[in-house]
Amino acid sequence: MLESLDSGMFPRNESLDTSLQRLLIFTFIALCPIQDFILRGTALIAIVGSSPSSVPLLFIIFLAFAPWVVCGRFRVLQVGAIAALYAFVLTIYGVMQFGMTFYGQNLIRTSLGSLMILSLFLAAIFIPRYELRGTVRSACYAAFFILVLGLCFSHPTPFGVPRLFDNPVFHSTIIPTLDRPRGLSSEPSFLSVTTVSIGLLCAHFSRKRISKAFFLLATVGLLVATGSKGGIFILFICLGILAMLRFRKWYQLPVLGLAIVPLALIATAWIPTLFPETGILQSGSVQTRASMILCAIVIVAHHPFGVGFSGYRPAVSQYLPDSMSSIQSLSPLPLDFSEVSEYLGVSPNVGTKTFFFDQAMCFGLPFVIVFIVLIIKLLKRLSVEKRILFVGVMAVAIAFCSYVSVSGEYATAILFGVAFQETGRNLFGRSRRLIEVQAVHSN
Repeated sequence: MLESLDSGMFPRNESLDTSLQRLLIFTFIALCPIQDFILRGTALIAIVGSSPSSVPLLFIIFLAFAPWVVCGRFRVLQVGAIAALYAFVLTIYGVMQFGMTFYGQNLIRTSLGSLMILSLFLAAIFIPRYELRGTVRSACYAAFFILVLGLCFSHPTPFGVPRLFDNPVFHSTIIPTLDRPRGLSSEPSFLSVTTVSIGLLCAHFSRKRISKAFFLLATVGLLVATGSKGGIFILFICLGILAMLRFRKWYQLPVLGLAIVPLALIATAWIPTLFPETGILQSGSVQTRASMILCAIVIVAHHPFGVGFSGYRPAVSQYLPDSMSSIQSLSPLPLDFSEVSEYLGVSPNVGTKTFFFDQAMCFGLPFVIVFIVLIIKLLKRLSVEKRILFVGVMAVAIAFCSYVSVSGEYATAILFGVAFQETGRNLFGRSRRLIEVQAVHSN
């Protein structure tokens, strides 16, 4: 039997204890700034367990699906069923194309790990009840408080306060030469996108203009304090686009241009400090991202429908050397490929460091089209009345395409979940309809 949903992507059992739901949602959101927790080293899959938010999220998922299982009634979202079938077919294709093992690693086992990471991220967007506005608002404020605490009491601590969070419980990832704050995140890039997501969510939920202004200024201030080049750059791009969309009268654009001139002069003076000439030579991050992004483009060109999770690492090993050579030929400076060269063997952290290009390699052009269409549709709806969410979604979307993956990064999932809920979540058209299968019980 086909039926559509009136309250979100997933049906809700109103008989469930609302207080428990609110507690789980509050805990899930409030703990999302903690992204490098000791759980990373447990039996859980490393990156899935890197945030304590994973625990309440698993309970939220259980409560969402338990009534279906208990009642013997199973519902399968059409778009979800198609995506699952597509991923399964690609996994088989990857095994047939590249084999079952890679440097002794079982590709099926690694595929299951990657699938769990992606599934939890998508579940964090669509399953929690973000329509419980009061609970979500309070949780965002709590998350912002924890975010600030993490910045104040982690290396490098301001004003000489104790480094309370520099311990294996809150930082299981060791970075020997860390010169920028990372708060409670595993690295500074995750901190920047977490700051944008939580800060703008707090501004969105604030009821008074002065509170909105405080969180907006605090978000920009935290990004400046953390020295996040990507976060600052992307946020200013989004604010500029928002200003162009809002100020359309003939006399407003020249005024906007005059206001931007001082910012441009400051940025010009600031750029040499943020991007020193020796920075590219001393760090392998730029080379890694450039080489892997080019590698992803080449893989999609050879495999338009993707290679699946199972073919990810073998495909990178096959196409990455030529990509590194191409990047070096385009650079006037000698580049350091020591970091990305490790991806040719058994490295535990192989990736483009971007969500978009990682998934493009796995799922090919269909993913690229779906991602772009959904982001555009979401931004169109947010640009009318939800301008703060518009800036947040655009900033995170750009970050996903340039320098951020989704490994345990639930703050961005919460931002997208709130955005979908605020726009009615009806971006999928008829695909929101469900196929309901009544289980057959023998007498």
